[in-house]
Amino acid sequence: MRKRSELLESITETIADYREGEVQRPTPEHVDKWIGQFDRDVQKPMLNELDHVLKRTYFSKENVNDFLAALVNSKKLAGDNPCTFWEGVEFLQIQGGGNSQREMLAIFDSILENECDLKTKDCGETPAAYLYLDDAIFSGNRVRTDIGKWIRSDAPNNAVLHVVTIALHRGGRYYASTSIKEFAKAAEKKIEVKWWRSIEIEDRKRYIDSSDV
Repeated sequence: MRKRSELLESITETIADYREGEVQRPTPEHVDKWIGQFDRDVQKPMLNELDHVLKRTYFSKENVNDFLAALVNSKKLAGDNPCTFWEGVEFLQIQGGGNSQREMLAIFDSILENECDLKTKDCGETPAAYLYLDDAIFSGNRVRTDIGKWIRSDAPNNAVLHVVTIALHRGGRYYASTSIKEFAKAAEKKIEVKWWRSIEIEDRKRYIDSSDV
């Protein structure tokens, strides 16, 4: 097992931009103070595991920008003429709680303007597709609720909906996807949902012996 000082330094480097501009930049001393609340004999194993998990799951601002920039130019999503595709997308702003969707859309807006000279608010005048953007899908309840309300109100009778998120839990996607199909059926609408993510986390009960969570 690595030295305590090495683990503190490694964790600090990984989360260096956490809430940058809102809180003080993390330091090894800060992490050391945090871990100090636990019993001494479990502190080092916890630091070792935390370092391992953060290396796999923490997304820096640079990581987020890279993911969204790749998405803008993704041939699989946007085809051979990505700027034309994005011009026909309506970006949904329907999140019922929190600010994550607004913050993600602000980042995407900047990238789209740089790549295509487009602003998200000017796209989708006559929508060919719709996009729901958020940072992560955990239980799936947030996206299920938001899209359910949209289907019952503003969604057209036929629509292609792209759900884009950095991290996606498979159990959450299954729950949300099943509910969205039921909402669409009840509203007598045809909603084709396509899911896009950077990382996918296995958390379904049937895979408990090999799950990530």
